[in-house]
Amino acid sequence: MYRPDKRKTIALIYGGKGVEHRVSCLGKSYVKGLIDKEKYRILLVFIDQDGDWYIEKDDEKTPTYLSMTEEGGRLVTQKGTEKIDCAIPLLHGDFGEDGRIQGALDTLGICYIGASALTGALCSDKGYTKDIALSLGIPVARYKRIKRGSPFSTLKDECEEFGYPLFIKPTSLGSSVGAHEIWCESDLEGIFDELEKLGTDLLIEELVEDKRELEVGFFSALGRTIITHPGEPKCQGFYDFEKKYSIKTSITTVAEVDEGTKEKLAQYSRKLAERLGLRHLSRLDFFLSGEKILFNEINTFPGFTEASLYPRLIIEAGIEPHRLINDMIEDALCDRTL
Repeated sequence: MYRPDKRKTIALIYGGKGVEHRVSCLGKSYVKGLIDKEKYRILLVFIDQDGDWYIEKDDEKTPTYLSMTEEGGRLVTQKGTEKIDCAIPLLHGDFGEDGRIQGALDTLGICYIGASALTGALCSDKGYTKDIALSLGIPVARYKRIKRGSPFSTLKDECEEFGYPLFIKPTSLGSSVGAHEIWCESDLEGIFDELEKLGTDLLIEELVEDKRELEVGFFSALGRTIITHPGEPKCQGFYDFEKKYSIKTSITTVAEVDEGTKEKLAQYSRKLAERLGLRHLSRLDFFLSGEKILFNEINTFPGFTEASLYPRLIIEAGIEPHRLINDMIEDALCDRTL
């Protein structure tokens, strides 16, 4: 006797058009394994680097696109349609965390976990996020924005006026993509072509030497909010892309800092979460230089692999990652029915 599948369909969207495509693909299997298969039916949705969408089943990818019906959002293929109850946009950086996918899902009436389109857009721009932090009385390292498309001569002049050494990075990418320490003009010449191809505004920042990087996890769902103790990646040199996603990088989930520093990090994180409207999951990054805390940036959908710090922070806070994911799905589904 045929029994219809009454489970809610969860679209796990991964890949993406942005430069952090690889990070998303690394997290797909891990997140998929955390979802409660008795309650939810998983639909894998892959976005390739050209921006084309596919439904992935049995190692076969079928072209698809989002569409809206009277019953809500669906994915349409030549083989039929798939109704979507909730989406997990496991996407990072541009075309992922920056509100573009979230805006499309909002338009089609598909609920999703993670930040809203507005919050994603604000937090993806590191300059705007620093502006907001300063408005809340939260210290940041000195910084200046350089408009995208600026010629090398403009960038060189701005860096000279700012003062070497400095740090330069795209305003709207994560995972340290395009981020560089610059000690002199020749360093700048060597990376200009790379920065130009990224197609974003740039931030030049004070290079905070002898700093520690402290990262705080944020989780909220079903009426509960948690700010974790700070964690700390430990590696030689700059904490770049390869080190962030290597199991060889040492990560301390409880950084050795005094109680005053912990409380101040939690206080800053709460202020930012409230002002920016963080939802479900985020990671807030800070520098500690001597006794001075400096806010750095926010990731509204942090890396979610076994090597990533965010899941480890959540585990340290007493929440298993499978519970985290399923609570967020339930919360998103509840929001849609309000």
